[in-house]
Amino acid sequence: MVRTMDDLGFRRPASLADWLTYPDRLSVEQSAFLVGVSTDLVEDWIDTGAVDAFDAPDGSTLVDKASLREFWDLVHEWKR
Repeated sequence: MVRTMDDLGFRRPASLADWLTYPDRLSVEQSAFLVGVSTDLVEDWIDTGAVDAFDAPDGSTLVDKASLREFWDLVHEWKR
């Protein structure tokens, strides 16, 4: 049996390559992966307007990658 990182209880952190190759509009799950938080927290950010979000044609929510990065940078600046 092959053990994945999910099986081990942790996941790999997002890399610069992930940030560069992901689309400009991200799913909530992709957004959560890039910044290393839960999807619930990303949804809270969307609800409060902390990040820009759009309705996808299929009815899901898409997050603007640039606004996600900007917000994430602000969070880290505040913690310093």
